[in-house]
Amino acid sequence: MKKHHTMDTASIMISLAVNDDLFDHLTRINESMIGCVDLQSADPVLLKQVVHDFPTLCIGSSLITTVQQLEECHRSGINFMTSPGFLPHLVQTASIYEIPYIPGIATLSEAMQVSALGHSRVRLCPSSLSLCHRLSLYLPHLRLYPSHVSWHDHHHYLALPNVKTVSLVDSTPTEWMSVQRNMSVLA
Repeated sequence: MKKHHTMDTASIMISLAVNDDLFDHLTRINESMIGCVDLQSADPVLLKQVVHDFPTLCIGSSLITTVQQLEECHRSGINFMTSPGFLPHLVQTASIYEIPYIPGIATLSEAMQVSALGHSRVRLCPSSLSLCHRLSLYLPHLRLYPSHVSWHDHHHYLALPNVKTVSLVDSTPTEWMSVQRNMSVLA
């Protein structure tokens, strides 16, 4: 039986745009050891279809900007939601209803605000290795999920103690298979 993936068990996540290749790419990822996908969509109908077609993948949406989207995407059955920025009311709503939401941040001040709201996960959007280092020093309790990381830089992020998962952008199926080979060697 194929393993069900979660954000906390995956070190690599693939960020996918919604286009004509989406389901082909999801099939390839599903066959790999990666197991976690961040879809650049907040369309609950599409997300529900993806969850149905790929039940073992950890599926998320990275385009949450309103409470309505947060609620609709949660009802679609996806595993997590993120946003491209920080809005306190999204963090508060997710906390009240125990919705798996990771707010996007771009500064140390935003990370401090998220922490003050009792949240322990942040998505760096856009990611910066320098900011990850500073967050590791000043807010070591935060779990970091850098986004838009290039294939060539991902290992630098994963070397930091509080980076849980990196989201690769503009990666290719060939690179996904390389990740799979590297993970097989480590297993």
